[in-house]
Amino acid sequence: MRKKYIIKRALYLILILVFPLTVKAVHVKKDGLWYDADIYGSTARVIMSQEDKDYSGSLSICSSVICRSKSYRVTSIDVSAFSGCSGLTSIIIPSSVTSIGRRAFNGCSGLTSITIPNSVTTIGDCAFQSCYRLTSVTIDKDMPISICSDTFSEPVNATLYVPYGSKPAYEAAAYWKEFKEIIEIDDSQEQPAKGDVNGDGKASITDIVLIIDVIAGTITDADQVAAADVNGDGSVSITDCVAAIDLIAAQSGAGSRMTNVNE
Repeated sequence: MRKKYIIKRALYLILILVFPLTVKAVHVKKDGLWYDADIYGSTARVIMSQEDKDYSGSLSICSSVICRSKSYRVTSIDVSAFSGCSGLTSIIIPSSVTSIGRRAFNGCSGLTSITIPNSVTTIGDCAFQSCYRLTSVTIDKDMPISICSDTFSEPVNATLYVPYGSKPAYEAAAYWKEFKEIIEIDDSQEQPAKGDVNGDGKASITDIVLIIDVIAGTITDADQVAAADVNGDGSVSITDCVAAIDLIAAQSGAGSRMTNVNE
């Protein structure tokens, strides 16, 4: 009897010591998305929804998440993270992400456009397979990433936007060259004027209302978000509304086209 007790105690201690080592990540939810934070490191990855519903609507991946008072940099989109999310209409990928996993967006039939930041170095097989409504793919890399024939289902139906001067490289790259059209983006074109969120050439009360919409997350268009960052601190907050009011006062009804406040 004594021997059995000792064996049970020994097994119990082994479980206590071993089990914590098997827990390598914890789930974190932020702004509608789920992440796995590596508790033994400093990075996190986007994972599939841990709730009984798929991701949908317009979503933005965070560049970092906080878990147990520690910050984790989001560096990857996990295998099948958004697979089958037909209600997903748009997604913003931050420059912290370096890897898009296999089948990450497979079956996202509601997705019409995607922008891949310069930070991404790998895109997995079937990452955008069965995204039948995808008509615009923008990639901010001068040299093409190596992809497979099934990374995109129907590249012949989509336009590929690439950095200025890199079109020949994409026209020669396997599978990238299959896109319907490849268009270079001219970096020299005029950027949205700060405060002019609606693009009418001047800051007004209407733009302040739109800045509030950006803060609330109901506006996610990249140009409008950039224009809403009136003070140029890299984020949009109530201080940008105050800065916009100052712009309106400075214009004094002159009617001339507003210039960038950072110039």
